[in-house]
Amino acid sequence: DHLTVNGVKYCGTSGPAGVVPSDGTMTWVSDDGVTVSGWKVCWAAQPPPSLPPLAPCPLGDVCTTGPCLITDGGSCATSPDFPNLYPTDEGCTIYGLPPVGLDVIAFEVDPTNDCRNDHLTVNGVKYCGTSGPAGVVPSDGTMTWVSDDGVTVSGWKVCWAAQPPPSLPPLAPCPLGDVCTTGPCLITDGGSCATSPDFPNLYPTDEGCTIYGLPPVGLDVIAFEVDPTNDCRNDHLTVNG
Repeated sequence: DHLTVNGVKYCGTSGPAGVVPSDGTMTWVSDDGVTVSGWKVCWAAQPPPSLPPLAPCPLGDVCTTGPCLITDGGSCATSPDFPNLYPTDEGCTIYGLPPVGLDVIAFEVDPTNDCRNDHLTVNGVKYCGTSGPAGVVPSDGTMTWVSDDGVTVSGWKVCWAAQPPPSLPPLAPCPLGDVCTTGPCLITDGGSCATSPDFPNLYPTDEGCTIYGLPPVGLDVIAFEVDPTNDCRNDHLTVNG
């Protein structure tokens, strides 16, 4: 049994790695004796799906071709159907990205040698597996996604700017010596404490408040459990900036 390339026969466990087939052929022969698992030889990654040309993107916006999604008020992008399995044989280009380091929120892409199958490309570098382009500044303002017809997993979410905080109402005058609040936060314990909305139950989503009129004394934290994220970009309590 042997595989022939350029007149050289290969058998055992040493195949024609790196050999350039000068006549564009390779030939396989097996006899009527022992058989084993065989071979798989590749010569080039499949070309990615054709991506549509980039349409003009409004100044300051980030745009996408194809099925990728722009989320979080224009500060993040995801693979199609994220966090569900991304589809096969699709591609997109996210463009108009600002020149800031990318923040990888989630990244799970079919891992292959040289990321030849599914990959996210930034600055000409392909990313797959579980290592995305964290901290990379997209020099041309684009990143490109390609999936082939094979394995799919949950995909990716990449952001490029912190999400803006909810709009808070202006502060109304607070009586001298009192502590006041805007929004749904609560002043408790006779004016000496404040809590998140609905504490100790789960606080609501998409809300904000400012507690003001606080005296210049050290704060005493009785309880504190807030969704932990990188740089506290999501839920957070801010004191002194």
